Amino acid sequence: MKWIGQNIYDLVSRFRNSVYLEDISTGTIASGGNLGLDSNNKIVKAAEATGDITSVVAGTNITGGGTSGDVTLNVPVASDSTKGVVELATTAETTTGTDADRVVTPDGLKDGYQGSTNVTTLGTITTGVWQGTAIASAYLDSDTAHLSTQKHLTHHSFTADIDTTKHYIGLVDADSESTGTTAIDMPLVFPVAAKLLQVTLRSNKNLSALTYTWRLETQATGVGFATGPTIVGTQSGAGPAQVGHTTYDFTTSLDSGDNVIDAFDAVFLSLQSDAATANTKYYITCVWELNVSSY
Repeated sequence: MKWIGQNIYDLVSRFRNSVYLEDISTGTIASGGNLGLDSNNKIVKAAEATGDITSVVAGTNITGGGTSGDVTLNVPVASDSTKGVVELATTAETTTGTDADRVVTPDGLKDGYQGSTNVTTLGTITTGVWQGTAIASAYLDSDTAHLSTQKHLTHHSFTADIDTTKHYIGLVDADSESTGTTAIDMPLVFPVAAKLLQVTLRSNKNLSALTYTWRLETQATGVGFATGPTIVGTQSGAGPAQVGHTTYDFTTSLDSGDNVIDAFDAVFLSLQSDAATANTKYYITCVWELNVSSY
């Protein structure tokens, strides 16, 4: 049998560092409780979960953060110069069109305008008179007729012994050429300003070893034909092979002069070779450009 002092000592020893409960009743533990009893009815505290977050750092365009306690991150409102939070606009806000803090979605744009009373449908124009200004040729594609300029082709053929002597091609008469400008009907007269764009040559012989010189010449209006034409531009190059053709470009890289013809000038085209060829057939096509903008 223990004496009273011994019992008191045992109780002090038992409860010096811990608390024990006897005759425990059952019940409901409050949500989030951290205290409980072990197998000896000793009151114990549940171990707290610990994390490894030591700080919260704000990223690009975000402010706030911290290394302890509760931290807050702030995201700015988006603008035309700042990334951030943005609200989607409703169809009504899209239609109003005054809110600078909301963005338009494809769905809102479609609902607000496609087939909407916000858009006035004019219908299909089937008749009427064009009231706008003229559309410049530069804005028309290559397949569209440009009435300001028109291409004109002339075809010429003859048989001759073209050599180092300059010969004039009969631009009007068929099967003709001459060393002079008055013997045959050779000049063309355009009633508008024009240009010689290209000369194409084919032959029944191989002329690739020869060099041919073409000269665009004009007789100005008001000047008598007895004085002869004036050379406007010169272009030269090798002749064609018997099975091929050669083109002589008068729009670029001329030997001299240019390709411009004034309105109402009489136009001559001359041909000269650097060596003689006997009984040669020449098939010539000229491409001209006429400025008909005044018509």
